[in-house]
Amino acid sequence: MSGFTLGQHVRFEHRLHRRPKHWGVDKAQCDKFWTTEIYPGHFTGGGEGIIIGKRTLSNGDTHYGYDGDTTYTPKEHFTAYLIVTSLRSAPVHVLPEHITALEQA
Repeated sequence: MSGFTLGQHVRFEHRLHRRPKHWGVDKAQCDKFWTTEIYPGHFTGGGEGIIIGKRTLSNGDTHYGYDGDTTYTPKEHFTAYLIVTSLRSAPVHVLPEHITALEQA
């Protein structure tokens, strides 16, 4: 289901994290990508929460120039939902395929 609505109560399997992968001369370039793994082979936990937004995220390449210029080139775009799990926690990004709608009471 991809037609989630604002304020809808949902359960999710994994949350997304933004990760870099350095490469190039002096590691001056890196790929920035979103993943459900905290580190390779270990996935993030899930939970329940309320949808508070929908975002378009991207994976791509970042180049850090020697003169201070930084450029980011997106390679792919995809949709993620923002879900808040409590009043005191930051919202998390979750892919639509990892979300299950809960019935309203």
